Amino acid sequence: MKVCVLLMCVCCLLWRTEADSRSYLITAPLSLRLDAVETVLLQLFGFTDDVTVHVFLKTSMAPDHVVLAQEVVTLNAKNNHQAAGKVKLLPSQLDKSVNHVVLHVQSTEINHHLSVSVSRDNGFLFIQTDKPLYTPHQSGEG
Repeated sequence: MKVCVLLMCVCCLLWRTEADSRSYLITAPLSLRLDAVETVLLQLFGFTDDVTVHVFLKTSMAPDHVVLAQEVVTLNAKNNHQAAGKVKLLPSQLDKSVNHVVLHVQSTEINHHLSVSVSRDNGFLFIQTDKPLYTPHQSGEG
């Protein structure tokens, strides 16, 4: 009898529990470089309607925050609910003491924010070779 009641309770719970089949994925750089266009990738799973998503870079989540960059993208069936938002931090927008900004992604379905570090390094790489010029048919060896 106890097993029957327990089984009935479990079935009732399973019948009443509904998992949301809709989810999202936000992909962004770990560090944002000043004066460079950075890409934030957005993807929605299980959505059928159009969703307008706002991508912000802010100084903080406080009410007196400053919006440093903003991009609006629409995810729909036409683009398989995938889009890329482009944001750019300008050196004139931040004091040298600021080393983090807030990435805030917002829509009617999403409200997610994350602190992202700011890099002032340009990331250029200089490679010097032993030969002044290579042609497509030459190997790297003399």
